[in-house]
Amino acid sequence: MPIIGMPCARDKSQRYYGLPIFIQNTTYLKAVTDAGGVPVIIPLQLSEEMLRAIYESLDGVFLPGGEDLDPALYGEEHHELLGPIDSERDRTEMLLARWALADSKPVLAICRGMQILNVASGGSLFQDIRAQRDDSEKHDYFPPAFERVRISHDIDIAPDSRLGHIFGQ
Repeated sequence: MPIIGMPCARDKSQRYYGLPIFIQNTTYLKAVTDAGGVPVIIPLQLSEEMLRAIYESLDGVFLPGGEDLDPALYGEEHHELLGPIDSERDRTEMLLARWALADSKPVLAICRGMQILNVASGGSLFQDIRAQRDDSEKHDYFPPAFERVRISHDIDIAPDSRLGHIFGQ
């Protein structure tokens, strides 16, 4: 069974008496187990050495969605509409992404995770897509108006891409 590393996020709800809590979406965990994988939850405060030890035991990495990336990671100043950032999460996920890319280890990335992969590969981002691009589509729907697992927008898959070949495009 493949072992899949899944970095945590922070629970900012304060419902645990103000204690710092790491979380992971159970829908993501279920998807990994339903596919035959063993999810390994990765906390954010690990040293690089400890994180690397966990990484070495993984068969793949899952990079979930979440808050904005720090624009300093791609050489920009903060835009006035930038959302909350988590430097510790950025560091953890950037290390995992860079190692996985260097080792050709499988990565599944969702939303923020795709942004991490892009920046880890030397790319940049629009910090607030609606403010910085006129042709943008609304894609940040949040509960209670919509279920968190709702498909927010369509995507185009390039026929000659790896994903295009997987889906027979």
